[in-house]
Amino acid sequence: MSQSKSIEFYTPSGILFCKAILTDLETVPHPKSESLTNHSTKPEKGNGKSNGESITDPQKRLLFRLMATNYQLEGDAASDKIKELFGVNSFKEVSKFDASKVIERLLEEERGGNHD
Repeated sequence: MSQSKSIEFYTPSGILFCKAILTDLETVPHPKSESLTNHSTKPEKGNGKSNGESITDPQKRLLFRLMATNYQLEGDAASDKIKELFGVNSFKEVSKFDASKVIERLLEEERGGNHD
């Protein structure tokens, strides 16, 4: 049985913004990198700025951590894969909302859950 802790971040209005589950890595099998190409991790199509707020630095850091711990991608390779997930050429095109949805799906995938 794995040991895990969760951290939740809420907006000032009380809406869950991001939830991170920290799990003992020795007990979690690493998913195959092919799962990154699964369409379920892609955000819905939009202009990336639909809510007017761009991806935050903490969201970017979490995405890079997920790429490193789950898929052994770092640096430019991780950056390219993240941009591919969002279908963008620049992080400036990613909305905070879309980033939250993808982070939630990747965290669920990390836990081995189903995101349907």
